[in-house]
Amino acid sequence: MRQLADTTAPAREMRNLRVLLGLAVASTLVAVLAGVVLLVASPDPGSTTEDVFGITAAVSGLATAGIVIAAFIYAQAKNLWQYAPTWIRIAFWAVAAYAIATTLWNWITQIS
Repeated sequence: MRQLADTTAPAREMRNLRVLLGLAVASTLVAVLAGVVLLVASPDPGSTTEDVFGITAAVSGLATAGIVIAAFIYAQAKNLWQYAPTWIRIAFWAVAAYAIATTLWNWITQIS
């Protein structure tokens, strides 16, 4: 039987964060690929091809958002931000704030 080496908690937590970020990148690539296929193929409106790739792009984009949010929360809960340089922390939180503000502004303008 193979023995696994013990890992420290911070190493395990960083590995988990890398897995989350890898899943987010993979989901983003699926969304981009589906979008490119839609642009290149330019299927007829209402066709099965448009439906399949449109839904794939939308679901992959939403999955990416969910995974990235989970990674942000995980990094915050496990205090992993201490390992990132200050400029990266500022950039990530600025992007998160922009995304929240844009979403709220979109909701407000749609209601009015």
